[in-house]
Amino acid sequence: MKQHYIQMLKLELESRKQTNSSYSMRAFARDLDMPAPHLSMLLSSKKGLSTARAEQILRKLNWSEEDKQLFTQLVESCHSRSQRKKQDAYQKLKSKISSLGRPFEKFIEDDEFIQISDPIHFQIIETLKLEQVDGSFESLRDNLNYSENELRVACERLLSLGYLKKEMDQYIVDEYKIVTSEKNVSLALRQHHAKQLKAGIDAIYHQDISERCLSSLTIAIPEDLIPEVFEKIQNFRKEINQFITDNPNQKKTKVYSLNTQFIKNTKEQK
Repeated sequence: MKQHYIQMLKLELESRKQTNSSYSMRAFARDLDMPAPHLSMLLSSKKGLSTARAEQILRKLNWSEEDKQLFTQLVESCHSRSQRKKQDAYQKLKSKISSLGRPFEKFIEDDEFIQISDPIHFQIIETLKLEQVDGSFESLRDNLNYSENELRVACERLLSLGYLKKEMDQYIVDEYKIVTSEKNVSLALRQHHAKQLKAGIDAIYHQDISERCLSSLTIAIPEDLIPEVFEKIQNFRKEINQFITDNPNQKKTKVYSLNTQFIKNTKEQK
């Protein structure tokens, strides 16, 4: 949790890259008024951040006051020279997270995503949040359509990477949402989406219509509107996620996957 301020900066950088494909970490460093090597070391957790430097960075970011306060508390809980300030900041963070009732965003680097790209990992994380799941391996096995060996291997991988913790015989997951680059074209991400789409095809034949919602739209479109449509689709996914995570009813009993497709049907003209 304490290193989440780095995730917040990574997400801001990724958001700017989505808006401007030529935007770089060097440009981000320039906009934050800090040396590029320092920013690189900060984002790779090789360099810490003082409260004073954090405040300088926040003056350059158009974030909400709530996010700025959260960023400052995260920095203090990790790097304050005063042990008392560290503890106070940490307790405020725990209280804030509880009152917000929403998950942190966790940005995954490409090399780490490769290891958990199979949808089984994400399904395990979400299944552990269900009311009827007590955190035991047996409860995971009873709620997911995977073999015992597949589940054990995936759980061990999530443990080794820090996505799960284990106390006694129970798996524990922190409340966060995993975010990857929207422009990521790695083989791992392609395989992830391919498996999700295959699951959607299987649902057509094996799930009752009352348990699924599938629809399609085919439409002619001006080419210059395509980037805006992409953005609307991404915002729709984020809106659905926020609607569920912020809803007062948090008695979760099912795990669902949302997959959207907006793909070109026509050939390029030579």
